[in-house]
Amino acid sequence: MAPAIAVDKVNGHIYVVWQGGDGPYPYFSEYYGSGWTPAKRVSSTTGFAPRIATGYDGSIHIAWISPAGDRVRYTRFSSNAWESAVDLPIIPDNIVTPDTGRAKVDLAVDRANRVHLMWRQANSLRYSLGSAGIWTAADQVGDTANTAAGSDVSSSASIHIDPVGNVHTLWREAMNGTSIDPTKQALFYRRRTNKGWQMAESMVPGKGNLGNNLASLAGRDMPKLVTDSQGRLHAFWSQKFTQAVTANEQEVDILHLIRKITSSTN
Repeated sequence: MAPAIAVDKVNGHIYVVWQGGDGPYPYFSEYYGSGWTPAKRVSSTTGFAPRIATGYDGSIHIAWISPAGDRVRYTRFSSNAWESAVDLPIIPDNIVTPDTGRAKVDLAVDRANRVHLMWRQANSLRYSLGSAGIWTAADQVGDTANTAAGSDVSSSASIHIDPVGNVHTLWREAMNGTSIDPTKQALFYRRRTNKGWQMAESMVPGKGNLGNNLASLAGRDMPKLVTDSQGRLHAFWSQKFTQAVTANEQEVDILHLIRKITSSTN
């Protein structure tokens, strides 16, 4: 299913997208205050793990991954209709495999209604900005060259635009150059201002700041970023701790970290 959710910035309606059918195809439904609209297939172009974001002009944006994992597909709802889906001029290089369908692409929309997109390409994370159908050349945001080939680490990137206009991203990365070891995983954070990307930082849960601690925590996954009305950035992620109840069971919690956003984009 791989569901994703967004809130309309104009009317407050809730939107959900997911993969469904034998394509699979991206499906969409809207909660308008008293119920949900019937599920609608927004495109006949197949793919996995659709993600959704809303604009300040009432537009709705959806991106998803082609079945072969070699394209990012995109459509927009504007002027009361879904536009024809297009393959974006970027090559993600195996960002998802059909057996998992896990999200490895994310998008956000700023106050100028420009689309900010994150995806995994080969051994790195990439970023592009789209406006009026034109996409910028990809920036390399996170390098995953030290991870095991073919793994899904250094993925699950989350992207968020704060009220000031800064771009924030949070992703999972392996710290082990030979194998996918859950005790050697970390979450990395990076911010983009009007002067470009700042240095990436590794996140330590529970300390209110940024750093690195791989000794006691393992299995970080599904990071998410949001901003509150006080201008603070909130990071959420799932955390598997090392205490296994059985061979197939581990203690899993949702962790939360708050960071104050500076009022400047410098």
